[in-house]
Amino acid sequence: MARGPMALIRKYQKAILVVVGVLTIIVFTMSGMVGMMDQGDRGGADQNPTVVTWNSGELTRYQLDNLRFRRNSVLQFLYQVCDETQQRGGRPKGANFQRDPRSGQIIHPGIPAVDSDEYIVRTLLLAEQAEAMGMVVSDDAVLDFLVQLGDREIELHEFQTILTTSLNNRLNQFQLFDALRRELLAQKLYSLAGSGTLAPSPRSNWDYYNRLNRKVTAELMPLPVADYIDRVKDPSETELVAFFEEHKDTVDNPGDAEPGFRQRQRIAVEYLDADFNVLLDEEQAKIGAGKIEAYYEENKETFRRLELPDLPGSAGGDPSAGDNEDEAAEPAEEEPAEDALPSQPSSSVDESPAEGDSGNADQASAEPTGDVEPTGDVEPTGDVEPTGDVEPT
Repeated sequence: MARGPMALIRKYQKAILVVVGVLTIIVFTMSGMVGMMDQGDRGGADQNPTVVTWNSGELTRYQLDNLRFRRNSVLQFLYQVCDETQQRGGRPKGANFQRDPRSGQIIHPGIPAVDSDEYIVRTLLLAEQAEAMGMVVSDDAVLDFLVQLGDREIELHEFQTILTTSLNNRLNQFQLFDALRRELLAQKLYSLAGSGTLAPSPRSNWDYYNRLNRKVTAELMPLPVADYIDRVKDPSETELVAFFEEHKDTVDNPGDAEPGFRQRQRIAVEYLDADFNVLLDEEQAKIGAGKIEAYYEENKETFRRLELPDLPGSAGGDPSAGDNEDEAAEPAEEEPAEDALPSQPSSSVDESPAEGDSGNADQASAEPTGDVEPTGDVEPTGDVEPTGDVEPT
């Protein structure tokens, strides 16, 4: 039996199918990868083209979109700071803070709420130029900007909480400070550049200089006007009417050489001048002291004044007065009689006191009063007075 090519194919068809299938897969896979790589090489530059160029740099589409994303995130954070400040009773402030006077809505929360490509690029260029000129915005300056915007109603540690809640961690603190630093640098340079726009021109300065410093030498001869009045004829009626018709719609202006006969608008005003104190005295006399006192008794609670205690060391009282009162309030300690008064010689006491006074004398010599405190030689102090002929030694 003859064997042809087809017989060999039929015999090894499984192996041939496996080999052909594997080769097909390899070919299609490699061709797809090569196509993608070729497309990436040819189309990568088109997907992220350079959109802005200047003398010292350039920006691609991705970089510009990233700047816009960060700026919009900063605006969202600043709006949240303003809302939190208003909820706490404060009023946001700042050099570039702007509010709609009619609706009260916030337009610019410290930085202009603009996200156009032109404004973003201009801000970047102004910030770079400011840094090249030596201008610096430190972290403390950024914090001062936030504190002023928050009207000092928000503590420093609370800004981190607002950043986290308002942006959901889309922007960290370093990125926030970097974006705000760029905005503040641009604002400072812009204000510096615009500060000289109203300066006078060189021609105006020269004119001002001539007014103050230019001098001339002249010879003057007085000409009395009265000597020439008779030479001028009075105008006729026709000339007066024509002159009036020519200037009747012109309002007189002292700084203008042309005359004007139009009268300015006038209004008739009536006003009343009254002395408030005189009217008050008259009304009080009509009411009388009795009615005033009765009204006060009925509404005395509304006239109550709070009496605050005097602070120690204040001008209104002696700081040591309270201590003296406490000491005076404490009762004196009693001591034995033999310690209060020493033994007295009998020669110092009259042996025959008058009748009726002996008991008082014995009591004065035996029992000390509450204010007596023995210190060395006993002397009467305070309200203690010796009775009879008792003399302390």
